[in-house]
Formats: sequence, structure tokens, C-alpha cells
Amino acid sequence: MSTERISIREISRLAQGVFESLEQAGIEEVDVDGDRYWCVFPTDSLASQTPDLMVGEVADDLKDLRSEVDDPESPLKMGLPWHALHHLHGIVGYLAAKAIAYELPDQRSTG
Repeated sequence: MSTERISIREISRLAQGVFESLEQAGIEEVDVDGDRYWCVFPTDSLASQTPDLMVGEVADDLKDLRSEVDDPESPLKMGLPWHALHHLHGIVGYLAAKAIAYELPDQRSTG
């Protein structure tokens, strides 16, 4: 049985395609309102038991992600990307929820 592998280069290309699709749909930015969401610690998401839920905040995610990318002494710049990826995960999940909200009016009018 072969193991599936994730190519970082491919995921980067695919993510760029998703973000370009949002922009083409006219979603160039979204309001950060009601920005709390449920999440789990990254390693807990792979556990066989039900993980403990935590509350994330998109505004905090955005602030920390900017800091991690811009600060030359951040964990990200020191070769520890998990924290930045966890914040990116929260932001991408929020964007997914907002994209659904943008799509719903169109779906109602065609249904």
C-alpha cells in the first residue's frame, strides 16, 4: 500500500487558484464580524479520540500571521511553520464560511 504525499508546491498552486477564483467572483475582501470559530490544536485533529474544542478568532489569526511572516525572528522564520499554518487554517475556514454566505443569495434565486 503506497502512502499519499502532499506536494507543498502543488498545494501552493491550488491555493492560489482558489484565491484567484474568489477574486474573479468579486470577493476581494470580507468583513471580519462574528470572527470566533471552533478549532482544535493541530496534533489533536489527527488523534483517534475526540479532541478538545478551542475557540479561535480571525482577527487574532490575521494579526499573528502577519507578525509571523514579517518578523525575522518569528517561529516561522526559524523553521517552525506549524503556528503560522494553524492561523492560516483559521482564516481559510472563515473565508470558506463567508464564501458560502456570498453564494446563498444566488442559489435561492435559481432554486
